[in-house]
Amino acid sequence: MSIRIISTFNDALYQASGRHMLASIRERMPDTQTLVYTESEIAGLHAPAVDLRELPEFAAVLESNRDIVPVDDGGGARQLAGFNRRWSGWFRKVIAQYDAMLRRPFDGYTVFLDSDTRIVRPFTADDIRRQLVRPVGVFQGSRTAIEAGMIVYDGQARGAQVF
Repeated sequence: MSIRIISTFNDALYQASGRHMLASIRERMPDTQTLVYTESEIAGLHAPAVDLRELPEFAAVLESNRDIVPVDDGGGARQLAGFNRRWSGWFRKVIAQYDAMLRRPFDGYTVFLDSDTRIVRPFTADDIRRQLVRPVGVFQGSRTAIEAGMIVYDGQARGAQVF
């Protein structure tokens, strides 16, 4: 079974961390497929990309929640703080994973990585198989709130798409 890595970032996150994540994939796992979700053309991006703005769910959520989406994310809200300020950024991760699993199925493992993640040691499908006990695995760090920087989907298990 093969591995596909997906992520999402805008130009600022690409410059800050996404380019390093992609470089670590190319260096340590060069045979791994990648798929990136963005909201703009990103100069120097050496990976297949999908424009989030073209996905119907993205447009629907933005339109119906414009009053609680920060101005920086395309909405009209100016006085948000904490999680209320950040939810629309996290939602982009949900839309990317939804699109990848349902519209762009992959007959292997799909691994979602946050853009600030790095591959420091290669891993294989066998490594994933040994750790993944269900069709979907959320690997989180030691923070008290979930920080799901890595989510793995088994593209051959029906339950992954249902999730």
